[in-house]
Amino acid sequence: MGGPGMFLSRATLKAMCPYVDNCINNVVSTHEDVEVGRCITQLTGAQCSSNYEMKELFYFNYRERSGTFSHSLEEDRDQIEHAITLHPIKNDTYVFRMENFLRTTNLKKLHHKTIEIQRKIKHIERDIHAKSRKIKRSISDHFRVGDGEQNRVSKPPSWNKIKPKTREHVIPWDSIDSHSIATINNQVPKRKFQATFNESLGKILKEVNRIVNVNEDHTGYHNDLSQFRLGYKRVNPFSGVDHLLQFQQHYKFQKKKKSRKIQFGTHQAFGSLQSRLVSVNDDLPNKGFFESLKEKFSDGFRIFQKPKIAKVNSSCGRIGKTLNIVMPLSGRYRTYLRFMRNFEEIALKCEERVSIVIVLSAIDPENRTDDMVLHMKNLAKQYPNHNIQSIVVPGKFSRGISLDRGAQLFAKRDLVCFVDVDLILSRNVLQRMARNTIRNIQAYYPIMFSQFDPGVRCSYGGKCSLRNNLFSFEESMGYWRQSSFGMACAYKSDLDNVGGFLTAIEGWGKEDLDLYDKFTTHNVQTMRSIDPGMVHVFHPILCHLITEPTQYKMCLDVKASTYASLYVMSAKVSSTSAIYGRKSRTKALSVKY
Repeated sequence: MGGPGMFLSRATLKAMCPYVDNCINNVVSTHEDVEVGRCITQLTGAQCSSNYEMKELFYFNYRERSGTFSHSLEEDRDQIEHAITLHPIKNDTYVFRMENFLRTTNLKKLHHKTIEIQRKIKHIERDIHAKSRKIKRSISDHFRVGDGEQNRVSKPPSWNKIKPKTREHVIPWDSIDSHSIATINNQVPKRKFQATFNESLGKILKEVNRIVNVNEDHTGYHNDLSQFRLGYKRVNPFSGVDHLLQFQQHYKFQKKKKSRKIQFGTHQAFGSLQSRLVSVNDDLPNKGFFESLKEKFSDGFRIFQKPKIAKVNSSCGRIGKTLNIVMPLSGRYRTYLRFMRNFEEIALKCEERVSIVIVLSAIDPENRTDDMVLHMKNLAKQYPNHNIQSIVVPGKFSRGISLDRGAQLFAKRDLVCFVDVDLILSRNVLQRMARNTIRNIQAYYPIMFSQFDPGVRCSYGGKCSLRNNLFSFEESMGYWRQSSFGMACAYKSDLDNVGGFLTAIEGWGKEDLDLYDKFTTHNVQTMRSIDPGMVHVFHPILCHLITEPTQYKMCLDVKASTYASLYVMSAKVSSTSAIYGRKSRTKALSVKY
């Protein structure tokens, strides 16, 4: 007996009913369950004690004594399904939430039962196919989901439901351990679990525990698969989600605790495709929501179409504030001319509100510093409404010093953007730089698309023409360089508040990460976003010129990343007999950078 509910026998009720009024008139507390128990003891002499089975049937949520079932209901799924009553639910909103959960759980069971029946039908069809085609046709006519859907859903669980015809059609597995997941689909292969995946893994574990303990009363075994070790996961869009998991199994047999490693596979099948035809005049439950969507997307739901980001907009835009571009440079005269031609097309000819400062190193390996200064002066004369200038910094090249010198030319209220000479920009980039940078609040760090080495790509069947494919984002062309923080936009006042650039470093590297860390520690938000209008054109990376160990390692990491795509690398490995065809353990091949 307790707050959630109670059971009374016929004899107890017969003894109590004539005298219930006496109990009502002699209450000593405000707890109705206590008063009922006191009344039963007075009238019948029976003691109302708690019962473990009653605790399960009349489930009391001790996790939230003062509230309701606001936590994840999946965690208490077994108790909720087994209970007759649930207590307490003191908010009507959570009543609907609980009903939705129970109905969803029931639908999942029915869905699972439907799939099992369809698989049995398919199995029977195969068994009797040799005896009578007529019987098979009769069964199919009565249990038809649709030819394609029936064939897909009724297939029994298998690792090879759909056999790939080519290597590209093979669905890769993701490797998972107790804390992280490693996948080839991301540029950062290994990352921590997301909350959704952690919840999904917990649901699978609960379901497996329920299945393995279904005959616990008869076998004497109780299995506990709570300690996850490692496993693999893949999503097959045609069939479902597959898991191959390894757990540390703790079980009891004849009151003895034992432990062992156990591995099992799970398959979560996708349901059959379902649709419902509704009229525009039907009284839909969320009609107001659909009407608001209709107004917002009066021209059609174009947002769901594949964006054509490979095409540069030909019309000139108008950015709302002045962008001040700072670009450090040492040598690279031909690359400089390519960048300036691109900048002239997207900004200067369109009369955008932009200015540009080229910070040149006095020590130029190509001896073209004077040519670049002269070119900038000619551009300034050609476009007098724009601030176009160049400055020469004495000494060896240092990207940190060059960026700092360029930023010092602007006032605190100015928006400053730092770019690289190897970039090709679209006109929309300027608008995103202006919109995504907020003074005293946010700095903008776009993620650029970096091209792979065309020499390697062309040697193994990739696309080789770069002129017409600069904004082609195919997997074989390049990758989104999430490890680069050199492209940035911030207000001059925010730069000064966090301490500006690190100027004690020679050459390239580390100054961008240092600035990013300063923004983070000074509570300035940093927006990291892929920018489809920013392409880093490939150029040979010369790491042997760098003497500082940390910068040298960073250079090697970038060089390795820009070598080739995974598929091109695998093609190269499979065609290199020294690697792919070796039969015995050999020393690793040394690669010179």
